[in-house]
Amino acid sequence: MGNVELFLQHYAEQPYDAAKAHEYYLKNRDLKGRSTSGMSELQKEAWTYSKDRVSVDKKQQVEAGKVANQQKIDAFQKKAEETRARITEKLKLLSDKLTAKSEADRQQISDKLESDIANVTPIPKGITGDQRAILVERRNKEIAKIRTNSSKQGSNLSTDIKDSKQAGSAEASGEREKTRTDLKAVISKTRDEYTKAKAQLDASYEAIYQKEYKKVMTNVAGKPKGKGKGSGKGSGKGSGKTKEPGKKDIIYYTKAETAANKKKW
Repeated sequence: MGNVELFLQHYAEQPYDAAKAHEYYLKNRDLKGRSTSGMSELQKEAWTYSKDRVSVDKKQQVEAGKVANQQKIDAFQKKAEETRARITEKLKLLSDKLTAKSEADRQQISDKLESDIANVTPIPKGITGDQRAILVERRNKEIAKIRTNSSKQGSNLSTDIKDSKQAGSAEASGEREKTRTDLKAVISKTRDEYTKAKAQLDASYEAIYQKEYKKVMTNVAGKPKGKGKGSGKGSGKGSGKTKEPGKKDIIYYTKAETAANKKKW
């Protein structure tokens, strides 16, 4: 296996295909970020292929980070929605309870009113004239007093129920606001953490790109420096070719590096 094949085999899911790599290079010549001027065709092919293998992995890591980040946000939003639903249900139960209490208390007030009026001393039979008029007036005043007290009880009951419902509504509003602000804060924190992790990921892959670029320039045959003295086969200086690397000479972009980048999310 030649030096280019050896250099690139780590990135391929299938064994390195030199023809396929060359075809890929021809379709992706517009390289950016690191100069390819002065590179041999072998170096360009090696750099194009290795760079894009790393780019594929980086894209997968970025997408995984986006998904994980969105899953966190979705979980927070779901939890907040469940909390709001509990608050609404709690308020409804309070309202139903107060309404039922109000109806029961009003019935008691009404029953007591009828009972108290029924217990007012009736006008004795056989009494007429001024004496009867006095008794009727006294009885009417007593009944009026009973009705007034009953009306006050009903009014007080209405006020109590209204106040209790307003207090429950205010408490629910406070809980909803706390849920909203807590959700906003945790989402903001999650997004900040994602932004920082993304920056760290970009930096780590930038280092990988640079390392791979240097390996290509070091380990893959460059352009011949020209024929001349000492350029013959097997010569030392001026041969125009880099050392044919052995497998142990090349530090590949490994799964361990991928796993390290995954931990950033």
